[in-house]
Order: sequence, then structure tokens, then C-alpha cells
Amino acid sequence: MGDPTALETPAYQEMADTAFQWLYTVEMIIKIVSLGFVLNEGAYIRDAWNILDFTIIMSGFLGMIMAGKGANLQALRSFRVIRPLRTISSI
Repeated sequence: MGDPTALETPAYQEMADTAFQWLYTVEMIIKIVSLGFVLNEGAYIRDAWNILDFTIIMSGFLGMIMAGKGANLQALRSFRVIRPLRTISSI
């Protein structure tokens, strides 16, 4: 959807990134509340897919925080492409 040669990210892409970031964050919080974070036997962090989700969500927030500081973190955005692969693999 994006032009890799563009210097600025289009507004629609920024809005979509933010919307999906918050949707995945809400999903993560619901899972953590229901499963526990670390201590339970079936805890959130004890599943490899959830570790991947947690890493992607935290890197998304890192990118959002650092974007205002002039840092170029386009590599983090490409890392988020892995997230939909989990949906495809679970079908």
C-alpha cells in the first residue's frame, strides 16, 4: 500500500496503523487478563505465538513514541507484517 520511495507516510496509512495497533493491544490485554501474564501454567507469555504478538505490539508502541523524536524506524513497520501470518496459519 505504501510507496517505499516516499519521504512521508500517507495519512490513511498512519490512521490504519494506529487503529490496528490499538485493536491488537486490546486483544493482548484481554488475553493477559484471562490467561495471566507469566505465572499460570497456560499463561500468555508461555505460548510462542503470544510472545510474537507481544513483541510486535511493543515494537509498534516504540515506533509510535520514537516517531515524534525524528527517528526513522521503518524497519519496525515491516516487522508488523508478520502479525497477519498468525491468522492465516491458524485457519
